[in-house]
Amino acid sequence: MSGYDDGFPEPARGINLVEAPTDLPVLQRIAAEAVKSRGSEALWIDTGNESSTYELSRMLEEREMQRVRIGRAFTAFQHHSLVREAEKYLTPAVDTLILSNLPQMYMEGLDQKEVEDLFLETWRSLKQLAEKNDLRIVVTARDRNPLKPFIRDNCGNELKIEKNSQGVVYDG
Repeated sequence: MSGYDDGFPEPARGINLVEAPTDLPVLQRIAAEAVKSRGSEALWIDTGNESSTYELSRMLEEREMQRVRIGRAFTAFQHHSLVREAEKYLTPAVDTLILSNLPQMYMEGLDQKEVEDLFLETWRSLKQLAEKNDLRIVVTARDRNPLKPFIRDNCGNELKIEKNSQGVVYDG
């Protein structure tokens, strides 16, 4: 995997789990790099209201902002539907799909069997999207989410971004 001049890691093709403090605009940076560094576009399926366009606008010019399209899900079924229909919104210019808080919605209002079935179907859809369209899929999951170990075990790559007393450290 390559990175950028400042060491920020570039997501690999396939599914990438990003581990980062929630106060860092890491996903916005990934979307901005897709636009600025690779000349591509990004799709973002947001849960938990993490797709701050304010942060994104600090990284991109107004005309570049139009190359990042954001959809929001408020239920597991909406999220599942957006993932299954994502291919409709892919153009040849899209090379990055971002899913913030991927498993969050699947933990709300569903019984265990529904969680497993719906989430696994969503995961299979993501894998197919990545393979068929040669995408960089970037996902986050909060630490206490019980689906996070599954994601970690089944993603192709992990990007770790941490803050310490000397600044931001990248690993991945």
